[in-house]
Amino acid sequence: MASRSYYPSDPSPPANPRGRPRDTSVVVVVLDTSEVYIVASLSTRKDTQVIYVDPTTGYLHYLGKHGEDLFDSEAAALNYITNGSKILCKSTTYSKAVLGYAVLGSYALLLVATQLSATVPTLPGGGCIYTVAESQWIKIQLQNPQAQGNGESKNIKELAELDIDGKYYFCETRDITRPFPSRMTLREPDEEFVWNRWLAKPFMDIGLLGHCVVLLQGFAECRSFGGTGQQGGIVALLARRSRLHPGTRYLARGINACSGTGNEVECEQLVWAPRKDGQGQSIPFSSYIWRRGTIPIWWGAEIKNAVSVEAEIYVADDPFNGSLQYYQRLGRRYGNKSLEVNATSQKKPGVVPIVCVNLLRYGDGKPETVLVDSFKSSLEYLRSTKKLGKTWIQLINYDWHATVKLKGQQQTVEGLWRHLKAPTMAIGFSEGKYYNVKQQLKECKGSVIFNDDINGGFCMESIQNGVVRFNCADSLDRTNAASYFGALQVFVEQCSRLSISLDVDAMFGLSSSRYPEYNGRNPRTLPPGWEERFDSVTGKSFYIDHNTRTTTWEHPCQEAPQKPWKRFDMTFDQFKGSTMLAPVNHLAELFLLAGDIHATLYTGSKAMHSEILNIFKEETGKFSKFSAAQNVKITLQRRFQNYINDSSRQKQFEMFLGLRLFKHLPSIPISPLKVLSRPSGCMLKPVPSITPLADGGSSLLSFKKKDLTWVCQQGADYVELFIYLGEPCQVCQLLLTVSHGVDDSSYPATIDVRVGSSVDTLKLVLEGACIPQCSNGTNLLIPLTGRIDPEDLAVTGKSARPNIQESTYLPLLYDFEELEGELNFLNRGKGLNFEQMMKLEIKRLCLDLSAAERDRALLSIGVIPATVDPNRSVDYSYLLKLSSLADYLALLGHTVHEDRVNASIGLENFNGHAIDFWNICENDESCTGDVCEVRALSSSHASATSENPSIFVECSQCGRTACKACCAGKGAFLLLNNTYRDLKIYGGSQGGGYSALADNFVCKSCCSEVIKHALYVDYVRVLRSLRKKGRTEQAVLKAVNQVCGLEFSRISDFTKSVQYGQKQLKQLLDGEESLAEFPYASFLQTVETADDSEPLLSLLAPFGIGEQKSYWKAPMDNTSVEFSIVLGGLSDVSGAAIIVGSCGYSTSDCPIVEIWAGNKINREDRTFIGKWDVHDMMLSSPHLSGPQKTSSMSEEPRHIKFHFPNPIRCRIVSIKMTLNHIDSHSTKFSEEFDLLSLSEGTFSESKPTTPQNSFIHAKRIVIFGNTLRKETNPDTSMGLMRMKTYLDRSQPLGRFRIPVEAERLRDNDLVLEQYLLPNTPGIAGFRLDFFNVVRPRVTHSPSSSELDMKEFSLIPMEHRVINPAILYLQVTIVKESGKLVVEEYRLPEVKVNTPLYYDFQDLQQDVRCVLFRLLGDVTAFVDDIAEIDGSNLRNLPLATGLSLSNKIKLYYYADTYEMGKIGSLSAVVSAMMES
Repeated sequence: MASRSYYPSDPSPPANPRGRPRDTSVVVVVLDTSEVYIVASLSTRKDTQVIYVDPTTGYLHYLGKHGEDLFDSEAAALNYITNGSKILCKSTTYSKAVLGYAVLGSYALLLVATQLSATVPTLPGGGCIYTVAESQWIKIQLQNPQAQGNGESKNIKELAELDIDGKYYFCETRDITRPFPSRMTLREPDEEFVWNRWLAKPFMDIGLLGHCVVLLQGFAECRSFGGTGQQGGIVALLARRSRLHPGTRYLARGINACSGTGNEVECEQLVWAPRKDGQGQSIPFSSYIWRRGTIPIWWGAEIKNAVSVEAEIYVADDPFNGSLQYYQRLGRRYGNKSLEVNATSQKKPGVVPIVCVNLLRYGDGKPETVLVDSFKSSLEYLRSTKKLGKTWIQLINYDWHATVKLKGQQQTVEGLWRHLKAPTMAIGFSEGKYYNVKQQLKECKGSVIFNDDINGGFCMESIQNGVVRFNCADSLDRTNAASYFGALQVFVEQCSRLSISLDVDAMFGLSSSRYPEYNGRNPRTLPPGWEERFDSVTGKSFYIDHNTRTTTWEHPCQEAPQKPWKRFDMTFDQFKGSTMLAPVNHLAELFLLAGDIHATLYTGSKAMHSEILNIFKEETGKFSKFSAAQNVKITLQRRFQNYINDSSRQKQFEMFLGLRLFKHLPSIPISPLKVLSRPSGCMLKPVPSITPLADGGSSLLSFKKKDLTWVCQQGADYVELFIYLGEPCQVCQLLLTVSHGVDDSSYPATIDVRVGSSVDTLKLVLEGACIPQCSNGTNLLIPLTGRIDPEDLAVTGKSARPNIQESTYLPLLYDFEELEGELNFLNRGKGLNFEQMMKLEIKRLCLDLSAAERDRALLSIGVIPATVDPNRSVDYSYLLKLSSLADYLALLGHTVHEDRVNASIGLENFNGHAIDFWNICENDESCTGDVCEVRALSSSHASATSENPSIFVECSQCGRTACKACCAGKGAFLLLNNTYRDLKIYGGSQGGGYSALADNFVCKSCCSEVIKHALYVDYVRVLRSLRKKGRTEQAVLKAVNQVCGLEFSRISDFTKSVQYGQKQLKQLLDGEESLAEFPYASFLQTVETADDSEPLLSLLAPFGIGEQKSYWKAPMDNTSVEFSIVLGGLSDVSGAAIIVGSCGYSTSDCPIVEIWAGNKINREDRTFIGKWDVHDMMLSSPHLSGPQKTSSMSEEPRHIKFHFPNPIRCRIVSIKMTLNHIDSHSTKFSEEFDLLSLSEGTFSESKPTTPQNSFIHAKRIVIFGNTLRKETNPDTSMGLMRMKTYLDRSQPLGRFRIPVEAERLRDNDLVLEQYLLPNTPGIAGFRLDFFNVVRPRVTHSPSSSELDMKEFSLIPMEHRVINPAILYLQVTIVKESGKLVVEEYRLPEVKVNTPLYYDFQDLQQDVRCVLFRLLGDVTAFVDDIAEIDGSNLRNLPLATGLSLSNKIKLYYYADTYEMGKIGSLSAVVSAMMES
């Protein structure tokens, strides 16, 4: 049936009626196949992008191919996705912006804004600020069977309930994370104020940097107002909430380890005078910045219960940690860095004033007094450190509530103005003009600001230097009121400097000149005693006052300049009487709205005591009693909300920011895997089926055909499926979907997997893995490792373990018998104590030796490897304690690392201390002697020498000076300190504060042995991880070098070269597409290559990659080679081209080219296209011969094209190149000759007589034509019906449970013994209900390289994917005769409690006992961390979810009718579970 369009056909992007760019549109389409597409049409672009959400892993796909995921309009994109039919859509969500996306195991969450409010429509210089009015979390169900615990699922649900609407805003075209105007572009925001950085990462990873907006939390809104004249203005209030200390009222107070304070908000008051008189005019503006937040020391408050009258305030024992970094961050942000602005406007050049206005209650009996005293002490301490640099801090204590109660509201405001006058005038505000033509900026005498986001630029006349910071206990009600009255004075001054007068006198035409009696007279009229003269040089008028004997350039009757900041000296009534109140009340309205937003975010309720903001309104006193009652109501509401909901809301903020995910969502991967078997992946060989498959079986790989049931032909013992992957990769997992349910008797039993880069290099990576029977639609995930050779096995067999009870052995510390498989990214000592054993492992890992290499080395010197296994060197109880402590240290390490990254925002780069997290050296160190007061280690040298200077630190426990050798490392400090005991983002423990940027140490004398041993264990785990990462990087680099040589130092040149190469390719293709470019295309078989040649895959590499003069060549003794090329997708191929190498062709090495095309592996099954003789083509194209004379990247490369008679639809193209023999007959063709009617037999073969020093060579092979844009959808409905009918005819299985006489669990519930009754029926198999466990992402502290966030990595792949944890179930059947039958089953990964049915190889009769033993990487799995109390990583010794208790049931088969129609096993089991 032909598709029809129901969308508009206009391809042009919609435009705003005023001519502005179109509004952003995001359409989320869910098809009836459950596939999800994100269709984005940004206002900053003219095209539309289609982002495909992988239905298995949630990975976002976008390649930027026109006609495939890049379209000219939204209508064209929607037509492509739906084939023009609404019937194919399950749901469609229309939205205005993408706010974030996250893959969370078995489903993904997409956050979109469905309604926006343009709260600041037009900023000076362009840009609109939108507030999210309505948002929606779109839940996308994934096929991924990853196990998730109930705690994780609960946390994900809470994340999707986070209140977004009205509290977040963004700008699509400008950076608004910094004070206006920002020098940086939108792509370089200040991370302190970006709240969706983690949620935007999936879009950034695929190169779509602007498709997820930069989201800020807080308030942004503006109001227009009028002045006394014709000139009006606009005032905007922007409030950016910091994310460094996110959270709720009683959980985020004071400072934290990130040196951020609770409820910290940067506020900006932006005023400008819009111009209406056409293009090219300037827009004057001014901007004022202030801060609000809680007191920047370590303190907190605790409510005992929901009805407590007052919260108990406490200050930490060491409250000043991190305060210095907080003020340093403010100094760097608000220091006047411009050297071009006239310095005369700055009171103290180079000094950055930070004025702290403290509004807390202060007096005897007031609970907040302790905070005021600590605040004073903190500033005294900071000044004493002399580390503030040019930052100058002033503290103003102003008890707001006491002053209001004693003097009333009006005098309270007047008192505040008196305190703020001097600092506000000293700090000033930023002023400037926007010019929409950059040419006008040349005349600017101030600082010039422009970037790629702005048309034109800004000329800054002055820049604010310093900041005023307001605080009360919670940075809420008092703070909002005081900051309003402080900003009000600045607002009036801003208007005055923008020539927007708010004076009431001016409104009534009253003059303010020095001689008002002369106002309105002739301009030449002067007061008595005045004389006008002209300057002889300039001709300019000047005036002489003979009364005072002074001169001036200004006419004495002109209006006198207004006194700056004059309203600071007014009383409240004077201010009210002399100022236009309409603009004042507009500003108050903005502050009221902003106060409610910040109060709701912090406390869950609106702001209190806000009636004072309406003090300039006439009806202020009418509602005072109502306001008092409202305040009482809000107080009670806050207390209840904070007590009940603060913890849940805190967790929401942390997950939204991507913080503490190893605690809240421990099993969530950093990046989802790609599924590369789906189109453009395909089957290289037709799949045998009981009914013919139109596409050769490739539909089995398509999610669109997920309901397809494949039934193999009868009589087949095995079936081979050759899958070509869409890109080269390290194959990590295999996903099988069960199609016919548990009662199917014709299911496959086992599976083998081979992988490789070509058909002739496949290697076995999985053999004989059992496929259990499952219910219809069950997804079985089978982890795959690399190929494992016998020499990779550690020599730790049973014979190597003397006197060891193997049933009790658990490698809780780390896997001593570590097994490493091959990585291929082109797939398609005796007598040693514990510390000595750990040092041996450290040495082994530093030497980059595998466990197998270590064991062979130990055996060579007569040491049994098992005797130096640290897991066996300590008693069991100590092993549990040590493992628990090492796990806890891993979480602490990641917690501190996370905080350290956030704490460094806005500060200078911090260099790591010489003493790292573990302070463990592979070589023994000794105490340096004299200076060290600890002397924990014996000293062989009395003191440090000049050649070997030592490092000394102070122990935080005992206060003694310790040398590096006697220091236990930073990890020991964390274990002894309670700051991070709950792994929380917020601080405030009474035990003391901790700064993530501070270096704190403890000496080894203050550490117990178990803490020092835990550091060893964590360090070895880190080194093992680094070795795995190193092997991965080496494998990736090896794969890349099989395409081209990659040198990191030439990355920039590499990018430019590729850009030039793409231009060359475009010239060569002449409008057609390149169909065989790596990585999407590859060779079916390997081709022998000369030693000094470029790699084989370089023939398919994109243009511009590799050395320009390099090329591929075959060995000299090869007179013929054949390239079988698998294209990137099913295509209509028009021809092929060979790019000639730099050596060119000669008469001796001109090849004869033969081409075949088809869709099958064997060349005999493909269509012969034709035969060409390059020697004859050279006669008409002499430029092909000889070495290349020029090497310009702008020139079209030398090439030979072979056009097909007609386009042929195929996936595989074979090109055979044979050296042209001297005696061979050749037919002459031109270079662009079309071969129309020649066959393979047209050409006669001749005996080979190849000249010496000749070889086959080429630079590139290009296949050109047109790709089929959509996945073909052959009609398979009849085949599906026939298969279903066939399957339904088969006899369903009748499983019945075998009763057990007794059961016994042992060895940590990993072994289950089931004893059967006499005369039990023959056992057919067993059912296993899968385990409720997860594999955590965090297993060790971050390595030193991971601490560098900018470290370059070729591939961000997790070790748990490359080295999967695999479980095995060993079944031992004990018969009455004493005979043992042992079988082993490799368990797939499925969802929790999924029933898996395994049949034994043979029916087991006369069975007395069945023993089940869970083997494999049991220590790699943990219970759901989110459900475990405290901060443990796992329950020890093993996850309780791995227990075999009530997990396994035996069954037999029988005819249900003969059994009296007894229910099947599922019914029996459900009845049993109910009882």
